[in-house]
Parts: sequence; C-alpha cells; structure tokens
Amino acid sequence: MRFHTTFKDIVVAIIVLLSCTAAVWWGMANIGLPNPSEVLATHLIEQLEGDGDFSVHIDSVGRDYLKRMQLKGVSIAFQGKPIGTIDELSIPGGLGRILASYFSPTYTLRIEATGLRLDIDQGLLDQLTGRSGDASSSKTAAMLERVGLLLDLREGTINANLDIGSFMLRDGNVIVDLRNGLDNLLAAGDAAALQTDLEVLQADIRSLHFGYDEERRFAIEAKQADTIGFEAYAAFENLVFILQQSGEISLSLANLTAERHGLEAASEQASLHASLAGGLLEDITLSVATLSLSDELWSVSAPGMTIVGSAVEDTIHSLALASQEGGQFFVHVDGLGDYQAEGLSARFSLEEQNILQGSLSLSHLNDRQWIFIDDLTASVRSDDVVLTNLYGNVQANVEHRGWPLAGDWIASAVEAEGYWQRKEDAVTASLSLTDATSNLLNSPVGLHISLQGRRDSAQLESLLFLDSQLELRSVYNLEGRSSDLIVTGRLTDLAARTFSPLIDRWAPFLKPYTQDKTTFNGNISFTGALDGQYPTGRLSTELAMINARMGSRDLDAGFTILSTLDGQTIDVSSLTLAAEGYRLSFAGKALIDHWLPSGDFALHRIDDGQLLGTTAIQVDPDGGYTFAINGLTDPPFFIDGMIKSHGRSFLSGEASLHYKEDFTPFGYSLALDTLLLSANQEDVFDLHISLTTPQSLSIAANRFRVPGTEIHYSGAIEGEFKDLFDWTLSGKDILLEGISFAGQSYDLAFRFDGASDEVTIPSITIYDGDLQHHGSLFYRGLALAELPRRGFVAPLHFGLTLTDAIRLTVQGDARVLGITLDAK
Repeated sequence: MRFHTTFKDIVVAIIVLLSCTAAVWWGMANIGLPNPSEVLATHLIEQLEGDGDFSVHIDSVGRDYLKRMQLKGVSIAFQGKPIGTIDELSIPGGLGRILASYFSPTYTLRIEATGLRLDIDQGLLDQLTGRSGDASSSKTAAMLERVGLLLDLREGTINANLDIGSFMLRDGNVIVDLRNGLDNLLAAGDAAALQTDLEVLQADIRSLHFGYDEERRFAIEAKQADTIGFEAYAAFENLVFILQQSGEISLSLANLTAERHGLEAASEQASLHASLAGGLLEDITLSVATLSLSDELWSVSAPGMTIVGSAVEDTIHSLALASQEGGQFFVHVDGLGDYQAEGLSARFSLEEQNILQGSLSLSHLNDRQWIFIDDLTASVRSDDVVLTNLYGNVQANVEHRGWPLAGDWIASAVEAEGYWQRKEDAVTASLSLTDATSNLLNSPVGLHISLQGRRDSAQLESLLFLDSQLELRSVYNLEGRSSDLIVTGRLTDLAARTFSPLIDRWAPFLKPYTQDKTTFNGNISFTGALDGQYPTGRLSTELAMINARMGSRDLDAGFTILSTLDGQTIDVSSLTLAAEGYRLSFAGKALIDHWLPSGDFALHRIDDGQLLGTTAIQVDPDGGYTFAINGLTDPPFFIDGMIKSHGRSFLSGEASLHYKEDFTPFGYSLALDTLLLSANQEDVFDLHISLTTPQSLSIAANRFRVPGTEIHYSGAIEGEFKDLFDWTLSGKDILLEGISFAGQSYDLAFRFDGASDEVTIPSITIYDGDLQHHGSLFYRGLALAELPRRGFVAPLHFGLTLTDAIRLTVQGDARVLGITLDAK
C-alpha cells in the first residue's frame, strides 16, 4: 500500500501546530497555565523517586526544555535527610535527548551540574550501587544501567562518611561516563584538595588530577600532600598514583619528609611499583634517589637505592636491595663516631620448607679514621622462620689505622662463622685472621678463635701463630660460676728481626743488642682461672735469647720465671736472668697496679756461684718504694734510699752511699722513655748516664770528695760505651786533690783522651808542695779489657814521661812484672 501526502496537508498541519503553540504561550502569560518544562521535570523526578527513599526539590526550571533542560536550586534528600544541593543542573538536547536516551541506550544523556555539594554515607552508597538489596535500590541501579549517562560535575564539593572512614573532595571538576553502566564507568577530573580521615590514615592532598579509564586504571596526580597515620607524619610533592585492574600499583613522589616517634626521614625522589594477585603481594620494587634517616642518637644519609621483592605461589619469597653504583652511605652514631660505606647489596629469601636465607655485601666500610673494611660479605641461613637453627658467615678485608700511634696499621683477611641451635640454646662460633700484616711486624701472623657454648657452659679457644716460629694457645672453660684458663706457648727460633719495628718504636735501647740472626726459644705455660677481672693460677716461663749482640761480640741469655697469680698480686717464687757468666735472680711480689715489684734481687757469678750483690725493694706506706743495695766487693758498699713515680715515664728519689766510713747522700732520676739516669749532689757533683746503646757518660764535679778517700775530684768527663771492647772517654780540667802516696800528699792535674785500645794523656802536672812535675802518658795496643785474659802479654806500645824524674818506653810482646824508680 502506498500513501501520499499532499502539500496542502503539510500546510494545514503547520498552521495547527503554530496555533496551539501561540495558545499555550498566551495561556501561560495571561491565565496562569503551568510551564510545560516544569511539568515535565516534575514528572521525571517523580518517576526517579518512585516509592524509594530519595526526594528532589527544584527551585526553578528553564523554559527552553526542547533545546536544554535547566534546573536551578536543586535539593536532594535521602530518607528525609538533605544530602546535597546543585546550583544549576542542565541537560543539553532537552526533552528529546531525555526521551531518546530512556528508550534507546545508544543515545547519550549528558547531565551538567555546577556547584554540587553532596554528603554521602554508607547507606546512600549502597543505594546507588545496588548493594543495599531493597527494591528502590535495585530500581535506581537498573535506571543507571539503562540510561547512557554522562555526568559533567563542576565546582563541586563531596563529603563521604563511609564505614572505612571519611573523604572530602573540594572544588572538584569531574566527568563521569556511565554509558556502559556502573561496572564500566569512566571518570576524569581535578580538584583543589582531597581530604581523607580513615581509621589508620589521615591525608590532605592538594592540587590533584584523577581519572579512571576503560582499562580500569585509577590514577591520581597531586602537587602536594600531607599524611598522618600509623603514628607517623609525612609530607611530599608531585604525587603520581596508578592502580590497575590487574593488581599493579605504581606510586612516585618527590621531596618526601616523614617523622615517627623522633625518627625523621627524607628523600628527594621515591617510586614504588607493586603487583597483587588474589589480594596478596606478588612483587614490589621500591626506588629512592636519596634517603636520610635520623633521630636523637644516630643519623644515616644513603644514596640512591632499589629494593625488589617477590613471591612465587605463596611459597618462595625474596627481597633484594642494591645501592647506586659509586653512591656512599654516611652514618653517625653518638658515642661511636662517624662511618662511611659504599656498594651495598643484599638479598633475603624464604624458600620452600620455610628455609630462610639472606646475604649482604659492602664494597667499602670505614669509620673515617680507624677502621677500613673492603669486600665485606655476610650470609645467614635458618631452617625456619622462627630461627630454630641459625647459621651465619662474615668475610672481609679489614685494616686498622692509627693504633697505637698515628701512621701505624694492621691489616688482615677476616672470616667469622656462627651456628645457633635455639632448642638446645647452643652456639658455635669462630673468628679467623689470615696472614695479618702490620707496619710494627716484619712477618705476617695468624689468629684463630673458636667458641662453643650451651646454656651456662662454654669453651673459648684461641691460637696465635707466626709460621712455625711462634704458637700461643689458650683454652678458657666456663661451667656455671666456675672457670679455668690454660695458656701454653712455644717459641722455636723466633727471629728478633720480626719485632724490629716494635723495638725501633718502643724500646730503641734494645736495638743494639739484636741482629738478624738473633732468635728466641722457649716455653710459656699458665694454668689457672679467670673468675673476675684478673686471672689466678700458676705461670712458668723458660726463654732463651740466642746470638744477641753486645758491641762487637755475640752472647746468649736465658730467662726463667715461676710465679703464682692471685687477683692483682703476682707472687714470684723464682725469676732468673743469666748472661755473660752472671745470673740475676728475684723472689718477691708484684702488684698489677704498681710499677715496681717488692722483694729481693741477687747477682751471682755463674762459674763459682759467688754472690756479688743483693737488692731489697719494699713498698713505702707513704707512697713509692724504698730500696737497699749491698755490693759484696772488697771493701763492700751499701746504698739505700727511696724512689717515686711521676707519671708513666719518670722516676726520681734520694739515696745515700755507704762506703768504708763515708756517708754520701745524692739525688737521682730516671727517664723511662729515654733511659737517661741522672745523679747529683747539690752543686758539687752532676752525673748523667744514658742506658741506651751506645751508652753515654757525662760527669761534672767541683771538689767532690771521692767516697772512702780524702781525695777531692774536679773536672769534666765525657764518654760513650758500646761494650768493654768498644768505648771512648775524654776528660778535661781534671784535678785530683789529696792523693796520699808514701806518706806524702800530692795533687794531680791532667786531661786525657781514651779508647778501648788507646789512651793518651798529653799533659800531666803533679803538685808536691811547692814543687811541680810535668809529664805525659800514652798506650796503644790490644784492647785494655783483653790484657788480663792474655796475662798482660800482648803487642803494645806504652810510654810514660815525667820531667826530671821518669822516662819509660815498652814495645812489642812483653810481660811487665814491676818497675822501681827513684826520683832525682
């Protein structure tokens, strides 16, 4: 069937439509007919409200409803409670767009809202999303699913009080695309601020942009933010947060500062990437450009770092950390100083059967002054997460600088191991230093320490060794409150040159007595206990020094000691030192906090056992020590006095020499660092002797009476002494007054120069009353100390001249038995 519309029909229809429109306008203006837009809007709102909990009130409706429906002063209530207002709500396309979108979802219904102020609670949210379960909720959700809705919200403020906390979006602009339903909504917008107040977190995010796209990614960008949560405060800038439907989370921020319980943290740039699977963390990557941590007692400044963590099927978990190449850590700890580190990397994993493993390495670590560590590696392993059995290992190259003095150092490869059994409360540990070197030793040494313990018992063993020359062992056993300590040591041809740097530094006076072939042999043994600060037990030592140097000659010396240690007291039963045919022995006590022993010394000649002298030292109640020296010569002499310490390197005292019938008081001092011995008697006598080799002698006197005689000595003498066969001596302005000879009294004035094999007195003056005799004396030949051994038969050249009295010359191999001369 075919229909035909004529031009006449069209004209009639247009006239009727115009007439009806004019009638409506006239009626609205003159007899109060209602605005059709308002009628339509009211009807739509009534349909939207239905029998539910929502109610809507509109102050006014725009008349141009066919092109754009405009609603002003919109108020919305839920269950009688106002929940929001909209200054202006408009729908481009007007009534036609509304009807088209209602009957056909392919049409988009765009709603523009300006000045939205909305308060949402959990019930309203459930109503909108259809989770409340009632009919009105389902109707609202179904309507939103049916209509292809596009919301354009401007200058809006939204307050949400939900079960998880409260949110406020202020001065926001957002476009929400609901054309594909609530489950596929799209959104994008910006806001002046977003404030949250959750149970564990409060946040204030400012100048933000946000969106939710078709791939179900939710993103937030913010210029600044502050957060308070988990008892911590944090502030940052340039926040970027992305959450993807796959469970991946990305976060980056700048200029982070945080504080919690006095702990402060800061980072210039930080980023986080994480993946979730089934609500569980699958992998995470955290990167920071820099990081600083500090509290009242310590601070850390770290370079860029990356931390990577992962989990596989909830059975294998791993966490790895690495610092930026070349980046340095700076650490300060009050009371411990400053530290610096570089090249940090670490890895920890929880594997199948709950095996926990971890490792850490540092390329460099130092305290910027004393300790320098390179290539540090540490590892740990546990059979389970509760650390039932724990094993650890540490390896590093360690150098200690500046001890005991600036410029000194000791370096070694170090390895430490440990094993702890939780159930048995047992521990096994060891520490090894391999080929430790130092500027104070000429040979490397090794050290091994091991520990085994179980509850209240433990055993600590140590071994110090130097090739096959030195081995020092100790074993410390602890059982409850009792303990015992055993120390044994053996020296086998231990070369003295090994310790030459130490001797040069601390005991330079010993240097002339050692040479390259000087060695030590012997044994050291201690058996006792260590119940307090000081050990108790029995100490015995047998040492021998072979090929020691005494001037131009070699000698051997031996040392033995047998003593008992009891707290701070060392009870010496026997101490002997033997060398060059003489033996020095001691028996007495020594206190650890005292600087001299108290007891008796004795000097014997080994060949015939002859006692040559004794010394007794006792502690003085008033401080210091008293001493008495008996010289068993013929005639004997006796020295008694007192001695006091002034610091660690200076001794001084007063003493008296008793010889024959004479009593000679004098003062003296000893500098322990230089071994300079000084003695004086007011302005009469001044003596200085350096005990370091070569020994030196300086004597100055002014009419000093020689003990046991009537002779007065004046003049100066200087000399150096290496041994009996290597010495020099010179004197000037020598005057000896009151020399008795054959019933006569003479004075003798001279000067001289002497050595071990030559003596020259170029000028001698003998005063005999008013008479003066001038002369000279010389000797050249074998060392004077050697003549007694040769029976005075040796190549020599000897001459004595005394003006008008004596002229004598002896040359060649001769035995001089005696000479009788009569003065003219």
